[in-house]
Amino acid sequence: LSCRNVGGGVLRLTEIKLQNNGLKGSLPVEIGAMELLEKLVLGQNDIRGSIPLSFGSLGSLSHAELWGNGLIGGLPTEMGTLASLNSLYLDDNGITGTIPTEIGAMTNLKDFSFYNNALEGTIPAEIANLKSLWRIWAANNKLSGPFPNSLLTVSSLEAVYLDQNDFTGTLPASIQTSWPMLKDLRLNDNRFSGCPSTGLYRMPRLQTLYLDSNQFECVLTSDIYRGPSMRALELFNNKFYGNLPPVPDNNSNLIILAMGNNKFNGQIPPTINKLREIKKLDLSHNFLTGPIPNQLSQCNKMEKLSLNNNALQGNLPTWIGTNSMNQLSSLLLNNNRFSGTVPDQITGLTKVEELTINVNSLRGTVPDKLCQYLSTTLKVLAADCDGVNPQIHCSCCTSCGNDPAFIGN
Repeated sequence: LSCRNVGGGVLRLTEIKLQNNGLKGSLPVEIGAMELLEKLVLGQNDIRGSIPLSFGSLGSLSHAELWGNGLIGGLPTEMGTLASLNSLYLDDNGITGTIPTEIGAMTNLKDFSFYNNALEGTIPAEIANLKSLWRIWAANNKLSGPFPNSLLTVSSLEAVYLDQNDFTGTLPASIQTSWPMLKDLRLNDNRFSGCPSTGLYRMPRLQTLYLDSNQFECVLTSDIYRGPSMRALELFNNKFYGNLPPVPDNNSNLIILAMGNNKFNGQIPPTINKLREIKKLDLSHNFLTGPIPNQLSQCNKMEKLSLNNNALQGNLPTWIGTNSMNQLSSLLLNNNRFSGTVPDQITGLTKVEELTINVNSLRGTVPDKLCQYLSTTLKVLAADCDGVNPQIHCSCCTSCGNDPAFIGN
């Protein structure tokens, strides 16, 4: 607790910081009498009930944390009078109702976080008045309607999290010009459709773009790799189709590229080797054909490679497990059409935690040296070792054949 001497020996509270103290009960109506209170930090307690209307009387309040409690009910419209408020954290509660239009009067608000609640309806147009807002975190609510275009007038935004809601319709092409400072955009787990503008991927400061688990449907171009700052691009669980676009000569900085569970066909482009910084590549659950391109061996920072559930064929490359791929912790190759034998070089995967080669046409024996890793790093090892005359002899596999309980199927 911090106080200020206002004269005559009178002290007034200016800060209350009681985060994670096991506080119970509800916010008292009398809280509104603390007219000089600047910081209120009550996160991660067990405070129940609703936010009192008197909360709007805290005219000096600049920072409020009520996250991680059991608050219910709606957001009082009186909160719109908190003109000094810079940061408001309401996440991880049970707040319901709609976002009041009066939110637009909180013109000094810079960080507005209310994820993991049950707010519904749309984001009000009045939010366009928050010209200093740098982050809005609205994930995992029940918000709906088309993309909230009112946010596009807030050019100061650096992080927009609208994921895990029920937004529909197409994305406006003007995103790329409206948010010049944007670094992080998460729109996953909604019902957006159509085709994202190619300019979205090329935004100069954008580092993270999550569009997964929507209903996007179109052919992608090489623009998806052209973001100069892009580190993580997740497009899985959509309806993208056609060939995987070739990677251009643009020194891509992508670390994560997740494109699984779409409708891609054709072969993995040999230009994949231009993703020199890639650590996680997920192309699973598509209709890809042909062999694993040898150029993939040049992605020597790879840690997780998921090519399972396609129609890939040919032999398993002998470079798997050599110095070019010895950082792999996860290699999922199951449910394809690979043939030949299991290469001995695979024992070079000394850091592997899950390795799946089941539901293929491979034959031979899993090297015993690989089994030694089960006592250290290896947790999942799956091959076609089921039956009296198995295709693969494996003395230590944790799963054989098409085991429905297996993580890689």
